[in-house]
Amino acid sequence: MIEAILTFEFVLIQKPTGEVKPEFKPIVFSFENKEFTNNNLSELIATSDLFSILYHHTTSIREIAGGFSNYYEGRLKETSYQVSSYFVQAESETQYLTILIFTLDEDL
Repeated sequence: MIEAILTFEFVLIQKPTGEVKPEFKPIVFSFENKEFTNNNLSELIATSDLFSILYHHTTSIREIAGGFSNYYEGRLKETSYQVSSYFVQAESETQYLTILIFTLDEDL
């Protein structure tokens, strides 16, 4: 069952000091599970989860044999949810991350 579909734009904001601050700007959220809303999104997925998903897309690194069970660090590690994600970088170098959060049906 689908719990949520989330789309973010990943941007690097350069501060006047020269420091770069990465940020995920929310674009579109759709929640099937009424427990979650835009206001309590952090209860479903943490920023560390977003960085972890983005990292795996941009480095093409997958789970190493004999390694850990999943690469999530924040909220997703604490839940039974599964994740499917899609990453694209447009010609303008704008990066987008779409995440589908779901649970497996017990009937399967």
